[in-house]
Amino acid sequence: MITELRRYRIRPEMLPSWVDFFEEAARRNEDGGSQVEFAGVDAETSTFVWLRTYADEADREARKTGSTAPTGGSRTRPTRWATSSSTT
Repeated sequence: MITELRRYRIRPEMLPSWVDFFEEAARRNEDGGSQVEFAGVDAETSTFVWLRTYADEADREARKTGSTAPTGGSRTRPTRWATSSSTT
């Protein structure tokens, strides 16, 4: 299994619309077979972090190039959202 970690710094005023966009994009990714394991926001640094998994490198490459069809079947939506902010 391969887990890909992605980290994006988002302009603070764009963060709410980015999260809305990502929720829809994550659903499309999962419908295509990628598994979003975690997504979270560090409000203090305006950083968005997410993880997705693939079966192996061949699966990862195939999904990135769009050369594989969704596997079908039902999927539960395990995406976990987390936020952090400074309380000092």
